[in-house]
Amino acid sequence: MKRFLLCVALFVCACDGEEAAEQLTVVQDAETTPDVESASPLNSGWCVSNDPIELGQDNLFDACQDPALLATPCGGRVNMLVIGGSGNPGDGLDVDGNSSTCAPSANCSEGIDNQLSILSSAAQDGVDEALASGTLMLFLEFVSPPGGPGVFAMKMHVARIDETDESCEWQEEVCLYRIRQDSYDDACTAPVVFDDVTVDEEGNFRAGEEGVEISLNIPLFGVSVSLPVRKARLEGVISWDNSGLVEGMEGLLVGGIPKAALVEAIDGIPAEEFEAGTSLDKATILAVIEDLIVNDLDLDGDGVFESASFGARVGAIPGVLAGWE
Repeated sequence: MKRFLLCVALFVCACDGEEAAEQLTVVQDAETTPDVESASPLNSGWCVSNDPIELGQDNLFDACQDPALLATPCGGRVNMLVIGGSGNPGDGLDVDGNSSTCAPSANCSEGIDNQLSILSSAAQDGVDEALASGTLMLFLEFVSPPGGPGVFAMKMHVARIDETDESCEWQEEVCLYRIRQDSYDDACTAPVVFDDVTVDEEGNFRAGEEGVEISLNIPLFGVSVSLPVRKARLEGVISWDNSGLVEGMEGLLVGGIPKAALVEAIDGIPAEEFEAGTSLDKATILAVIEDLIVNDLDLDGDGVFESASFGARVGAIPGVLAGWE
């Protein structure tokens, strides 16, 4: 069996919590059932039936009513989001497609672009704390996973533990999750979608880039900041169990974040939120961004660098989608 870990995707569903608990039974392959004395539940190969769930009549928006959305219950909870601390292999990818350049110039090699790594120390502690406490809980749906080479989709949603499964030890066990209402917008659009995931026989995959933009909400300088990642790309390794159900993935999420958009996002946050979350005031933070961030990408093709490259390692452990919050 191949190994796993990584981030992305989901559709939706609904049913009432008790019905979902009855319908979505976590199963184990006989060959992967762990010895409790020697194995962690994280490596058990647990998954669920791959039969899609139809979203019921309690959709949040009219736009989600027709056609009814379907959800693939087999998925995972993001348990790792690590902003690359350099422009070296393992912390990012060659975002600009030019192996002769890398970023940041003082800490990069082999064509890797991750200019925003200079902000990793300002963000990582907050991200780790949010993931550990559950205040940042993301669920990935693997839509129509192939159980082998092929093409499928991945979506990512903001989630919470299902109320029927609140005793689940979610840091270690396979749990039921529900999509939070703020995960979709009023046009019935998911925050992160990669619909062109191509997997080879070894489980290696690549998705996204041209025309793909995602919103990544992370704690930065003590507050939650929405970062628009453009030309977003995801590369890594996907794994599946003996029955062909996806267990998870591991890989790198990269792209470019326009400096002007980053400044605008921070400037739009009330000053008192920064004062409560960090020792720096908003004016100081904005000055740091202006001085330290050097644009190294031309994403709109006008010949002017307007964006800074970004790279992060992402990972997920198995989970079960039960429906809307």
